[in-house]
Parts: sequence; structure tokens; C-alpha cells
Amino acid sequence: MQECRSVLRDAVEWTAYAHYMMTDPALQMIWWEQDDPAGKALFHEKFVHKKKFTVFAGQEELHEKFELSEAGRTLRLSRCTAGSYTPTLRQNGECRSTIQGSLTKGHGQ
Repeated sequence: MQECRSVLRDAVEWTAYAHYMMTDPALQMIWWEQDDPAGKALFHEKFVHKKKFTVFAGQEELHEKFELSEAGRTLRLSRCTAGSYTPTLRQNGECRSTIQGSLTKGHGQ
């Protein structure tokens, strides 16, 4: 049961992140640079601090379900994939993202 809760929590969280990044294409670049020393503070401000009011803004019921499954934390996608994630911000403000690779058991643990 714990594994199911973890998978569900991750699905809710990743869906909320994707939705949030679609509201402002610049957020994708902040996400992309989260592991760089210079980008950590901005990532924390935009994605972690007050997540209920940023990532889950306007999605109160979804945030409630997310909080109920707090015990189901797992690794971030960037540490579980063998491949690459490429955000592209176009001049017209349109954003395109590509994930290439596959999940790898134990990668990044």
C-alpha cells in the first residue's frame, strides 16, 4: 500500500508542477536550473516555499490530497531517469519540453 501512495503522490505533484510551469514559461528554466548552486534559491522560492499558493494555486482539493499522502515521498524524476529533459522557451513565449530516456531502477539513490 505504501508504494501505491508514493506513486499517487508523485503523480499529483508532477501534474501540479507541469500545470504551474504552463502558467509562465520562465518557470521551466527555473526548474531546469534547480540543481545549479545559483538556481537553488529561486527554485525554492518559486516551487517549494508556500507550494499551496504557488504550485497548487486554485487547486485546493488537489493540494489537500497531496498533503494527505505526505508519507509517500520518493526521488525526483531528474534523479530517476537515464536520459535527458530539455525545456525550450521560444521567442513568442511558447514553451516546448522533451523528455528522452527511461526510468532506471536504483539510479540516483
